[in-house]
Amino acid sequence: MNASLLQRTPSLSVSTEDNELKIQWEGGNNSPDDGWILQYSVDGSPVQQIQIEGSNTTSLYPVTPDCVYSFNLLTAKEEMVIGGSLHYTAPASKPFSGYGASADRISFNMCRTPSFTGWDRYDLSSSDYTTDFEVGEKASFLVRLRNEYDTSPDNIVTQYVIRDEAGNIVSTAYEEGTWTSMWYRNYGEFDIPSLPSAEGKYKISIYFNGDLAGEVNFTVSE
Repeated sequence: MNASLLQRTPSLSVSTEDNELKIQWEGGNNSPDDGWILQYSVDGSPVQQIQIEGSNTTSLYPVTPDCVYSFNLLTAKEEMVIGGSLHYTAPASKPFSGYGASADRISFNMCRTPSFTGWDRYDLSSSDYTTDFEVGEKASFLVRLRNEYDTSPDNIVTQYVIRDEAGNIVSTAYEEGTWTSMWYRNYGEFDIPSLPSAEGKYKISIYFNGDLAGEVNFTVSE
């Protein structure tokens, strides 16, 4: 590694604002010739990396609640920058409450995803509702608000976080839309972006703007 880089080790810092995780580093070279690589994982998830050139900051969106992020900074030649890993505990979630709705009055009914887009509850039969899936199957939720709710043009980030039986995060995904567009006569249809590709027992947590709206246990088998 470049000697000057060893002598001036960047110091990572993390902050959150508007559901965005901002990572920056100070005290090191402005940038090695080939830039930086920021490696990160979330509660045991596979390590991912971001390549950054000409900057000492980057961000992740949205923040995954109730978890610990781990970061390592490398040069683009994958030389580890001295200083060790930085661990950041994301803010804990609270039960969702807003627009006349609350987590204790929301029902998440897991089902197999119909083979066509634009489906609604009338396209589902009783046999479609299940928490047992085979590898490669797609899953959705028919969600019911069990009380009257307010309409609003506010933007809602719906985040899906899947953990394995040991509590490690397997995947995260999100989508955005207005609160009003999510519902029709107290029901909403939510397609889960993907299920795990390995058999096992899992739990999916659903967050609305970082607040926990519901959790469901499910299994995936060969």
